[in-house]
Amino acid sequence: MENIKKKVTCIIQARMSSKRLPGKILKKIDERNSFLKFLIDRVKKSKKINNIVVACSKNPKDKKIVSFCKKNKLDYFSGPEKNVLKRFYYASKSYDSENILRITSDCPFIDPKLIDKFITTYLRKNVDYLSNVEKRTYPDGLDLEIFNKKSLIYTFKNAVDDYDKEHVTPFMIRSNKIKKYCIKLKKNLSHIRITLDTMEDEKKLKLMLKRIGNKKFFTWQKIIKVY
Repeated sequence: MENIKKKVTCIIQARMSSKRLPGKILKKIDERNSFLKFLIDRVKKSKKINNIVVACSKNPKDKKIVSFCKKNKLDYFSGPEKNVLKRFYYASKSYDSENILRITSDCPFIDPKLIDKFITTYLRKNVDYLSNVEKRTYPDGLDLEIFNKKSLIYTFKNAVDDYDKEHVTPFMIRSNKIKKYCIKLKKNLSHIRITLDTMEDEKKLKLMLKRIGNKKFFTWQKIIKVY
């Protein structure tokens, strides 16, 4: 039972219908990889994650994500487009997830060593929800949230605002019934932007990757040096 309680499912939130940069996650970051594949290959390096699920929507545009998952033999789940909380709830239910690591697909430089550090802290602290987003000090694009099944069920049953349903975790963060822990850096680096949201971001991330030497596996500290 103890091992089951420690199992972590990484659910990657993905969509093609971004207004600022449509189809951004399947755009090429280099000759061989889309931004989504680059992200997933990095996440796979984690030693603490038991399985990875790509959670997309039922919007016809997201069929390209489903095709990508089938081609790369990845688990996936298609759910509501706007109600992402419902999408996460049923995705986690489909894959019997005890603990969920939430990552958005516009964070291609997520660090697997950072993931493992966060999961270790989450399990050691024995909390319901752990993140680095409640009080931001990490660069935008290294966002990590981990929460247990109990908290997700509670949020799904009680969140009523459209904002809470679209963004999954704000209700958890506000709730005094959920035991939380926030990881912060000594130096505030939240002004650093390494997320994929605009054409400008796309150009910047590609340039940073070239400066790193077109390697796929590097630490987040290396990114800061190159930034």
